[in-house]
Amino acid sequence: MGGGDLPARLIMGEHERLGSEAVILSRAFTGGVKTLDEMPPELDFAREVELVRECLDDLAQRDDDQREADRKELGERTRMIADRIRRGG
Repeated sequence: MGGGDLPARLIMGEHERLGSEAVILSRAFTGGVKTLDEMPPELDFAREVELVRECLDDLAQRDDDQREADRKELGERTRMIADRIRRGG
């Protein structure tokens, strides 16, 4: 967690806000490896899943104002990324 242009916490916050019960993880979650045999030994997959669950638990404690602020921030950041892609960057 924590990599990429769009913070995972904001994306997960939307899933929590919307009551989502499932999500597809990005390949970045595993560093792009395709099999468990390719997983680097320093990557503790169980710990990473635990961190995701802890983050979701924290997000569930937000009040409505914070949920709305996070929703707006996600939208703004998504638009910025889309604009950058449209400009070819």
